[in-house]
Amino acid sequence: MWLDSFSDRAAGQDGFSFDVEYHVAVQGADAGSLDKQRNACATVRAIAEPALARCDVLRPWAAEQDVNLHLSSSLSRRGVGAVVAGARIVVRVDGETADVAGRLANARQVAKVDAVERERLRARMAFLEREVIRDKAALRLYLLAEEIEQGRQIPDRHIEELESLADEVRQWSPANAWVATAKILHDYFDRLHPRHVETLVSTLRDSIRDHDNLDLLDRFDTVHGPRA
Repeated sequence: MWLDSFSDRAAGQDGFSFDVEYHVAVQGADAGSLDKQRNACATVRAIAEPALARCDVLRPWAAEQDVNLHLSSSLSRRGVGAVVAGARIVVRVDGETADVAGRLANARQVAKVDAVERERLRARMAFLEREVIRDKAALRLYLLAEEIEQGRQIPDRHIEELESLADEVRQWSPANAWVATAKILHDYFDRLHPRHVETLVSTLRDSIRDHDNLDLLDRFDTVHGPRA
């Protein structure tokens, strides 16, 4: 015997909710028992709600089909004598929920595209640093290949600018021993007591001054402040 249908809201993915209409049938002997009817409805909800929680509110028809299949399979395993004789649900999603869920899905898609583009850019930058700007000959060979592929000539002025840029990038490359040394010193200073850091900074300033590197001394004092 099919009971009167009832409606409820059930959570789907990402905190969005479905509007669910439940249809539950009970064994003929249990049809007149209110407790058995409530138990049957609760049993169906206990099966359907966790399944709906894995469903996308932008695909209500798929959710309905999947959960009804899950209900049929779960109820058939309950065996003879079970209170629930059958069950099915009807799934709907209101317009506002679908609109918000759609905007979230679009935002995620845009974020994925952005992440792919960032990864592509990082890979290209790593390639340029590792393979192209390691020396001027490699840079010119790369530019020649670009000219051949694109069918256009790169002006000498641009080549000179790129070579200058390549020199600057190589200067601050992690492969540069002095860059690696500076990082070690940075990490070392972070582990020292501030008083000991101050002592080392003062010693370094004195060394810069004693070797008459006045331009570097000015830059040093701009960062750390002049000493009396």
